[in-house]
Amino acid sequence: MNQVLYTDALGINDNSMTDFSIISDAIDALEAMDKRAAQAIDLYYFTTVDKSKAAAMLDISVATIERDLRFAKAHISQYIDEFAQ
Repeated sequence: MNQVLYTDALGINDNSMTDFSIISDAIDALEAMDKRAAQAIDLYYFTTVDKSKAAAMLDISVATIERDLRFAKAHISQYIDEFAQ
């Protein structure tokens, strides 16, 4: 089994260690803006649920969860760039 860092999975390509409290804050900020996108991130990256099952749990299509995940990853990356350090 290959180990995948959450920072890699979320598209955070910074070589420095990212404080996970910043990631948590970014997800909280995302939830205030787009609750479904935050739920998609939680389900897909922090559980063993695949996209199809996560989409079904959120009562949305796979294409919609993919859009939500792209948006959420961009938001988290931008948040970390702005607030880390």
